[in-house]
Amino acid sequence: RIVSVLDRERAFALVFRDAAQHQCCMRATALVRGRSASIRHKARAQATLIAVEKIVTDETILDAAVVGAGPAGLVTALALAHQGLRTVVIGPPPATAAQDPRTTALFAGSIELLRHLGAWPMIASAAVPLSGLRFVDDTDHLLRAPETLFRAGEFGLAAFGFNVDNASLTGALQTCAESQAGLSRIHGTVSALSLESTHVDLTLSDGQHICTGLAVA
Repeated sequence: RIVSVLDRERAFALVFRDAAQHQCCMRATALVRGRSASIRHKARAQATLIAVEKIVTDETILDAAVVGAGPAGLVTALALAHQGLRTVVIGPPPATAAQDPRTTALFAGSIELLRHLGAWPMIASAAVPLSGLRFVDDTDHLLRAPETLFRAGEFGLAAFGFNVDNASLTGALQTCAESQAGLSRIHGTVSALSLESTHVDLTLSDGQHICTGLAVA
């Protein structure tokens, strides 16, 4: 979902100009294309400000702010900063493997985008090849489709993609974020949003304000 005082098409072109032929691994494209005037209003934790490059204050009008610091949010923030936009990503500290046991399946377009952002070399060692895809009809119908298994070798591929645990994926993206010029990080949540004539005003759960030309949530 997006709220912006910038032209939507121009903002979209800035973010994905270099990666237009790649699908974003965690729906970053859909996040930027969508349009909404609301974000999550309930704070989950006390905000702590940690700036990678500089301290973000309410006097600073940033180019972009991304609400959510999971894989999708970090990819979006990195793509924005990679295009030269002064960006902040807002979200709670990343979960550990024990806190988040989930995994993410990454396919060709996602892997290419991660390479473009410099994250894939750090992820590759934790990636498990997807050598087969099994389709199961999980309906309760009397007549169900037969179970089908596609193997990558049947299509001349070593693997369809790779499966990566979320902790490794998020950790690699966070490492990239720490070294990405123009990208800052806030550990906290957003409690309110106000669309002004020249910018979007985000209120953090600790009362701080972030002013930005583009807000993605």
